[in-house]
Amino acid sequence: MRRYNNRVYRVARSLCTDDDEAMDVVQESWIKIYWALSDFQGPDGFPSWATKITYNNALMRLRKQKRIHYLAELGDIAVNSTNSDRHNEDPLSQLAQSQLKQLLEGAIDRLPVIYRAVFVLRAVQHLSTRETAASLNLTPDTVKQRFSRARRILRSDLESAIQSAGLSLYEFDGARCDYIVQRVMSQLL
Repeated sequence: MRRYNNRVYRVARSLCTDDDEAMDVVQESWIKIYWALSDFQGPDGFPSWATKITYNNALMRLRKQKRIHYLAELGDIAVNSTNSDRHNEDPLSQLAQSQLKQLLEGAIDRLPVIYRAVFVLRAVQHLSTRETAASLNLTPDTVKQRFSRARRILRSDLESAIQSAGLSLYEFDGARCDYIVQRVMSQLL
């Protein structure tokens, strides 16, 4: 379970868009996987098989919309485990990372369901096109098409978020601009 939990969680989370529901799907999926081990025949390997079961379980979960609130049960454990790796970073870096993560996760959550799982498995989990196709019972061409469309949708979503926030990247104004102008003028005069 530990070896494939990240992959299984990511496919569940890509469909559920809620951490509690995704964790519930993961738990249910591992139980189903355990009871179906005798039915496992390959040929794509255990990770793809486990991902297929999780994917199908998450789709069924979308229809039911039940929730178990794992984060409330876990309390501070989840918060402490995510922050322990970054305790040496300065607070502004941590804030920027957190905001960027929220922005990206929100954009991924807004993707249509048929693109979301493909994007998460390819871009976040770093599976190959073949592995993703086997995991989701799709053809490699369909995976390529959905991944490309998901990236286009995300690019558009993120560009509009940047524009609406009034952000401008690689700005060169204020003191930096004044400094260069002064340096150039002093060399010219």
